[in-house]
Amino acid sequence: MRDADILERISELGHELPPPPPPVASYVPVVRSGSLAFVAGQVAMVDDHPIHPGRLGATVSVEMGQEAAARAALQALSVLRDDLGGSLDRLARIVQVTV
Repeated sequence: MRDADILERISELGHELPPPPPPVASYVPVVRSGSLAFVAGQVAMVDDHPIHPGRLGATVSVEMGQEAAARAALQALSVLRDDLGGSLDRLARIVQVTV
């Protein structure tokens, strides 16, 4: 995959790749093992504050949950891109996404 193509598609979907957020706890955001990279701990954050904290269906609407999930996914791509030297050119595929 080409980095420019990925960024273009993200833009077409109305999103922007945020800068890689600092870890919110004591963990390593990306760990590589062979040709696999594992990204962890992506809490949907804006300006170092969680967006839409709470429980889905109680204090957080489905739309708010969707926004937070999209933000967390974009942050995961951002920290992976940073770990890969500022480009997603080496990304072949995303194997698994878990919550």
